[in-house]
Amino acid sequence: MNIVLKLNQFNIEDLNIMEMKKNKLMNGIFTKITYNNPDIQLNGIYVKFNINNLVLDKKEEHQSVFYRDHVQENKNTRYDVKFPVSEPLNLYNINEIIRIETELLNKYKEHKKQYENTNIYIIPVHKKKVYSIKYNLLNGQYKMYSDKLLESLSHNDGQRSGQGIGSGIANHIVPTASGIANHIVPTASGIANMSFIFKISGIWEDDLNIGITYKIIHCI
Repeated sequence: MNIVLKLNQFNIEDLNIMEMKKNKLMNGIFTKITYNNPDIQLNGIYVKFNINNLVLDKKEEHQSVFYRDHVQENKNTRYDVKFPVSEPLNLYNINEIIRIETELLNKYKEHKKQYENTNIYIIPVHKKKVYSIKYNLLNGQYKMYSDKLLESLSHNDGQRSGQGIGSGIANHIVPTASGIANHIVPTASGIANMSFIFKISGIWEDDLNIGITYKIIHCI
């Protein structure tokens, strides 16, 4: 079971940087993180946050994977989440997430200094910090991959339709001509609120850069 933190509960002093290993997905290394204090022990970090007044667009992505004797076609469902950065709650949550990303990368670079004068890792310590989540959030958008997101929203919307805006999912789901909902817009009141989980599993590093490995998950 994974425990989800509130944004203001994250404490960089509770973060532990584990052993660095060769990255299996790209050239470089990957370092797992844990989050421990007297109350909890977590592999990675899970932080919950809300976004108001969002627009959610569904897109299908096709990918060809080439094997020695065949080609496999994969289909991924991607959602582009767009929202106003200046909305007060959004701005507060964005700044808190940026704080977590910044503190984590700073702590990682301090951790790496102990290897600077050794032969344990050939990759140099002085590298550029890539603030990918900061860049996306300050531009008012990010991407999620899921094939169940809109189905769950549609189900929740139907269950809670009698509760009105107070339900916390005051979204109008607009179906396409095929009957499949693929676009969510705010209601006439301008209120559309969704909860997400910001998951950080570790830190990646290549020859020039370092950054966090993260995923944003819809919280039903």
